[in-house]
Amino acid sequence: MGLMALAAVKKGISVGKDLSSLSKDLGKIWDAIDNVNVKHKVASKGKGGASARALDTYIQTVQARDLEDQLRQVVMASRGNSGWKELQKIREQVLKEDREGRAEALRRKNDRQYYLSLLLGVILIIGAVMGLIYFAMYLQETV
Repeated sequence: MGLMALAAVKKGISVGKDLSSLSKDLGKIWDAIDNVNVKHKVASKGKGGASARALDTYIQTVQARDLEDQLRQVVMASRGNSGWKELQKIREQVLKEDREGRAEALRRKNDRQYYLSLLLGVILIIGAVMGLIYFAMYLQETV
């Protein structure tokens, strides 16, 4: 997926497209590079021998590094070193915003679960108290 996106970026630049118009393909490249870390974490917990997982991780890491180097070369050829630094800065900002967004969504989910469990607890306590009152009234009538 990342290689196809890199090819699209190279072709777009060769026909004179601006990097901003290639942002979707650039995003796919970064996603492919970032997925290597995620796959490594999953593979380290997965099935198979340690040697097989290590080799798989190494191959993916080398491919990701090569892909990033090719992307850097393309960006530097069209925008220079300042363009590469700007792209890195923008990428870090977007990753930070993404992490913060996921953390906020998780916080909201936890808040909903907390309040739902609190409501359920209150309902159960009220039900138990009402049951005890009803039982006490029943016992009082039978005596």
